[in-house]
Order: sequence, then C-alpha cells, then structure tokens
Amino acid sequence: MSINKYKGRVAIICGSAPCVKQEFEIVSKARPDAVIVGINEAVQIVKCDILMTYHLLEVGKFLGKSLGNPIIHTSKGFRPELKDLADGFWQVKGGATSAGDAIQICQQMGFKEIILVGCPMSGGDEYFYGKGKENVEGCPRFGNTGNEHLVNRHKARLKEIVEEGDYTNVSSMSGFTSELFGKPKLK
Repeated sequence: MSINKYKGRVAIICGSAPCVKQEFEIVSKARPDAVIVGINEAVQIVKCDILMTYHLLEVGKFLGKSLGNPIIHTSKGFRPELKDLADGFWQVKGGATSAGDAIQICQQMGFKEIILVGCPMSGGDEYFYGKGKENVEGCPRFGNTGNEHLVNRHKARLKEIVEEGDYTNVSSMSGFTSELFGKPKLK
C-alpha cells in the first residue's frame, strides 16, 4: 500500500455525531476531490474511501452496513495476529478518542488539509443513530452523556497532542474541535 497517493490531498474525517451528515454536505461541496475518511460507524452514513478505527474486532460490524467498500486503517499498531484485519497499521499518541487517532494518521499519510465533520468532541454529543451505544471493545463511548471525567480527559489529551506538533492544517466544523483547530475556510 502506497500512502504517496494521499500526499498533498484533502481529507474529510467523518465522525458519528448527529451533525455529521449536514456538515459533510457543506464540506464535500467545497472540497469535491477530498478523500473521505470514516471513523467507526460513520461509514454507515457517509460513503467513505477509508475506515479508520482502533477497534479492529468491530470492523465486521462497521462494514456490515457500510455505504461503500473502504480500505481499513487502524491506530492499534501492527500485530501479526491482526494483520488480515487492516490495510494500514499506525502508531499514534492515544487517549484523544478515535477522532484524535484519525487526525494523527491523516497527518502521517501526508494530507495537506484535514477537515473534521461530525466530530465536535464536546462530550455527550450522542450519535447519528440515536442515544447511547454499548461500549466498543470495552472502551466507553465518548458520545454518551454523563461522563464528564472521560470527556475532560479526552479533551485534555487532544490539547496535549496538538501542542506537541504542527496541526495548522486541521480544522473542524463544530464544537470543541472547532474551538481548538478553528473552522475551515470554505468557498
């Protein structure tokens, strides 16, 4: 797999918040040649080129209702026993939700611009498919309401990661992530 095909391109990272579809429609019109990256269940509401997930054991469930046939990248890092489950294995600084992982992977892939849609990371944002969701591989779901400690921990970790690198090419359409990265300049 060659990542050179992504260098200099635009990535639209789609999360699972209720705002994903509306934000995606706006951004995809402004960036029609973008590579579409779906985090976990987002591949079920937006046709994605790439599925990014830490949760490799859940890939079958994510792809079962997928609108397309995305290639799979994971932030789990390479493990021989999982080699058949993903096309790309990446090392990231964890602890900032799947959106934080996807941002770091897209940076490593060489995207010139990364725009988050449906990734407000405000905490308790819920999901496009409704309230609540069981934990995935034992990880509490960020979009569920009522866990302020978890929300604050993930936000603090994302801030730390951003302070350690150059993320000036990242923007977001809404929520905490738009406050952290700024909003995209759309025509």
